[in-house]
Amino acid sequence: MRDIRFRAWDEGRMVECEITMDGYVHIWEDGRVEPKMIGAVQDGRILKQVPVMQYTGLRDKNGKEIYEGDIVEGLAQQRGIVQWIPNCMRFQVSTGSIFGIALTASIERTTVIGNIYENPELTEALEK
Repeated sequence: MRDIRFRAWDEGRMVECEITMDGYVHIWEDGRVEPKMIGAVQDGRILKQVPVMQYTGLRDKNGKEIYEGDIVEGLAQQRGIVQWIPNCMRFQVSTGSIFGIALTASIERTTVIGNIYENPELTEALEK
C-alpha cells in the first residue's frame, strides 16, 4: 500500500502537508503549516488557496519521490507533467499529445527534472 501524502506550493516554497476532511491545508500567515489541517481558514473564511499535489507512491531512477505537478523526463524519450486522471484511476504523464503515458510504464528510466511551479519554463514545449 502506498503512502498517502501531499505537498503544497505556497508563496514560492514547497511545503509538506496533510489534507483535512474539508479538503484544505491550513497554512497560516506566518508560514506555519498546521498539522492535519490546506487554504488557511480564520473566522470561517478562507484566507488563501494553495495548489496541492499528491504523492504518487513512486520514485524516479535516482530515488526522488514523484508528485503530481512534477515534470519528468525519460518516458519514451519524452518530457511530461505528472497528473492524476480520475476516469482512469491512475497517475499519468501528459506530454502535450492527446494520449498520456502511464507513469508506471517505464519508471526505471524516469527522472524528475522539476515541477510546474518552480520550473514553468520546462513546460513551454508541451504547450505548443
